Amino acid sequence: MDKAEWEDKEDGKGEITHVEKYKFTNGSYILDNTTLTSDRPGKFFLIYYYVDQSGLSSYRVTRLLNILPKPGTANEAPSIKLLNQSKIEVEAETLEENIYVGDTIIDQAKWKDKEDGEGIISNTKKYKEKSGVYEEITEELSSTETAKYKLEYIYTDTGGLSSRKVTRILNILTKKTPPTPTPPTPPSTPKTGVPPATCKEEMLVCEKNIFGEYVWQTKGFAFCSNLQSKVGEPCSTTGKGNPPKQPEQELIPNKPEQPIINIPNVPKIPSLEIIEETKKIFSNDKKRYGKSHFKTYPKTLPQTGVFSKKDLAEDLIGKRVKTIKNPLIETNLPPKETFRLAGSYEKDINFWKQVLVEQDKNEDKYIVLPKQGLVMPMKYLSEENKDFQTYINGQDNNFRKYLADGALELPGTSIYGFGEVGNKVIVGHSSYWKNLEGRYKTHFQKIIEADAGDEIWVYERLENGQYKRYRYRATDSYETENDDVDVIKSVDFKKITLITCTPIGGIEKRWILTGKYIEEQEDIENDISIY
Repeated sequence: MDKAEWEDKEDGKGEITHVEKYKFTNGSYILDNTTLTSDRPGKFFLIYYYVDQSGLSSYRVTRLLNILPKPGTANEAPSIKLLNQSKIEVEAETLEENIYVGDTIIDQAKWKDKEDGEGIISNTKKYKEKSGVYEEITEELSSTETAKYKLEYIYTDTGGLSSRKVTRILNILTKKTPPTPTPPTPPSTPKTGVPPATCKEEMLVCEKNIFGEYVWQTKGFAFCSNLQSKVGEPCSTTGKGNPPKQPEQELIPNKPEQPIINIPNVPKIPSLEIIEETKKIFSNDKKRYGKSHFKTYPKTLPQTGVFSKKDLAEDLIGKRVKTIKNPLIETNLPPKETFRLAGSYEKDINFWKQVLVEQDKNEDKYIVLPKQGLVMPMKYLSEENKDFQTYINGQDNNFRKYLADGALELPGTSIYGFGEVGNKVIVGHSSYWKNLEGRYKTHFQKIIEADAGDEIWVYERLENGQYKRYRYRATDSYETENDDVDVIKSVDFKKITLITCTPIGGIEKRWILTGKYIEEQEDIENDISIY
């Protein structure tokens, strides 16, 4: 049921079980780390690959496995509970909660099922109150402004039974901040003809002014003509001078820099075959060599970040690159909700579009990294475009104005389309200025998380309005210099190259993710139903 046989010139032969397992849950495949057994019904997506002793990996092959309940076995409906904003399970059909603008939204419910086990889901339907009426929405939940949401949760198990529906009413409120106290102000200069007041020495007190300095003041800010020469002069609680300043404390200790990890090349791939069926893979596409539009290649790769000279600090993208701290540059990834589909392998582009804003759901091209959950519209330039012509004639172009609202198919790298011989190059932002508009300022950082063997998908709309998917398998993921223009040159096979700037917040280097087109005969999928 769960075996694959590998063969390697150096290591010999052997058998392995699945390396990765995904379970079909609520319309998509979700990573599942539980033990695979035949007494647990479900639809599973299994991935097999073998890494030999020298570190080379085989191609990945997959199996779709349906485990059905035994005939006559009664399936039980799953149960479901909401997780409140503190991530505590709540037994309630309807839960109303209040959070404040800027707070993190917890959009989770926990389900349990006798056959499927247990897991976490986000809302299955969401509504937003507009003029006192709830309207169903598709855009992401946001706490950037006051709002009222109604979120519904239902879990359907692999046997087709659904849990009860539970509902969350979420009110996003404006934070109430206490008013800033206003210090009393002294009265205006006495009117002409009114004699000024005289005061005793005891009327002087040593107090902080609105700037935090200790100075002599009169009690209640009374006007005392005989003491005015001392009012405002520095003092201390002991009577002379200002109190000594405390040394500033370093609130955050310096952290040691993490080493940069470069992913090695994968020059050779041993074979792997499913026991039930062996398919030898051959490529007979020798009809042409890849061609590009370039007359002269540029001296450097395009800029997909912004320049900064601030101090370097640790970053979270796989600990492979560094981040430059600069308050003017956006270097943080969007909220995790943006990548919530990570690990799914649904083919339909409409499934992936659900994480996009409405204005980005009708583009001609999209790029998807299913394992990382990256979904972006992809822009492209016509040959008549001025920037297209200047770039293929060797003039550098940073293309920033195109990258703010999606990835960009780099002009001129291949005269043929996706899935054809040649090198199709796509670039995207890893960082961008905070004060400039853009919906995709840091999304392309996700390519830094990718490894050899991961998949890269490109969707392109056809004349009939349908989208065609082009699948590539990543072959290498590494950092290089910004003048390494060899990565955009043409090749004699079906290649894709993704590029973004590093370090995050800088443009000194580039991160490269390359992939090779997956031919149809290489896509081995066995659909097996067992009892």
